[in-house]
Amino acid sequence: MGARTMTQERPIAPLAELRGITRSFVQADRETPVLRGISLTLERGDFLALMGSSGSGKSTLLHILGVLDQPDSGTYHLNGHNVAGLDDEEASLVRSRFIGFVFQSFYLMPQASALENVMLPGMYTGEGLPSMRKRAMALLDQVGLADRADHTPAQLSGGQQQRVSLARALFNGPDLLLADEPTGQLDAATSTEILTLLQEINASGTSIVVVTHDPQTAQVARRCIRVHDGLVVPDDMNDASGCASVQG
Repeated sequence: MGARTMTQERPIAPLAELRGITRSFVQADRETPVLRGISLTLERGDFLALMGSSGSGKSTLLHILGVLDQPDSGTYHLNGHNVAGLDDEEASLVRSRFIGFVFQSFYLMPQASALENVMLPGMYTGEGLPSMRKRAMALLDQVGLADRADHTPAQLSGGQQQRVSLARALFNGPDLLLADEPTGQLDAATSTEILTLLQEINASGTSIVVVTHDPQTAQVARRCIRVHDGLVVPDDMNDASGCASVQG
C-alpha cells in the first residue's frame, strides 16, 4: 500500500475533544462544582448549540472551549494539542490563532470606526496596515456593512454592531467561532439576519458553538446538546429539526 493511499485512509481528527472536564468555583469558603466531568467532541465543520438553564454550566463550558478559563481536571485537545493547563501567554496565543468570539454585548471600541474595530485582532500580528485594511473591508462586505466602514458603533444599529462583531471574530481566520447569546439583544428580524450569517460562515468551513436560551437560535445549528447540573444530557438530536424542541 502506497503512502498516498495510507494518507487518504487516515481519519480526520476532531477539531476539539474534551474528556472528563471539571470546574469548580469557591465563594465564601464554599466550593461549588459547575462542571462535573464533561466529555464532548466537536468535529470540523460542526455547528453545535449548547442549551441549558441559568447556572447549568453552559457558559463555563464555552469559556473553557475558548481557552478563556482552564479546567480543574480533564483534557481538552484543540487541533490535536492539549490546551488544558496553559499559562496566560500560551492561552492568548491559542485564542488569537484558532478561536473567534461573539458575545451578546458587542464589546466594540466606541471611538473606533467599524473598520478599525474589525482590524483590532490583527494589531499585534505584525501584518502591514494596508493588508489589514483590505481584509477588514472584505469581511465588512461579507457581513453587508462595506458602506458603513467609517461609522462608529453609536452610528450603527444593534444588528449592525453585531455584524461588526462577527467580522472582527473572523479577522484571524479562526477554526472555531464561539458565540454566547449572539441574538440576545436583537429583535426577531435582526436575529434572523445574524443567524443566516452564522449559517453562511459555518457553510464556509468554520466550526461554530453557540450558547443560547432561544430555540430559534438553536434551530440553525446542526447539533444540540443540553447542559444540566454540570453534565451533558445525552440526546439524539443531531439535526436542525431536533434543535427546536430543546428548551433552555
